[in-house]
Amino acid sequence: AALSLSQLQFPVQTLAILIVKIRQVLSSTTPLGGRISPDGRRIAVIRRVLADGAARDQIWLMPYDEGELTPLTPALDEINDFEWNPDGRGLVYIHRVEKDMRSIAEVDTTGKVREILKGETGPISGVQVLADNRILITNSDGSEFFGMDRAGRAQARWKIPAWAVSFT
Repeated sequence: AALSLSQLQFPVQTLAILIVKIRQVLSSTTPLGGRISPDGRRIAVIRRVLADGAARDQIWLMPYDEGELTPLTPALDEINDFEWNPDGRGLVYIHRVEKDMRSIAEVDTTGKVREILKGETGPISGVQVLADNRILITNSDGSEFFGMDRAGRAQARWKIPAWAVSFT
């Protein structure tokens, strides 16, 4: 038998919060939009989901032609960016682990997650996976770029002069 909201005994304030959270989940916001796999067969999107009583980000997959969205990553505090691997067998993503700490991880298309760089401080916000599988990370204002290998070892760092970043 279905249960209606009128049968539930919640204070009005709790009910209002519950309705807001349900709307967040149902809206399936995609702050970064979809990314089509290199072979063109799948689309990865970020969905906002309700987990542990809070709104969280999660990468989901769906077939390009038609089909259902299926979750790929666990629900995370915040996903800043993600990018397909050149071979299309997975994605690399940046996610928040604490207030000012980010981690870089990769997930294969079966949902197996591997941390590449854990608990990095600083405003890293962008990720690109190069054809030779190196990873390029950018900070939030675009003034620094970091190159690394799949083991999370730094290979290069470039700092862009302030005059080249600012447009004002």
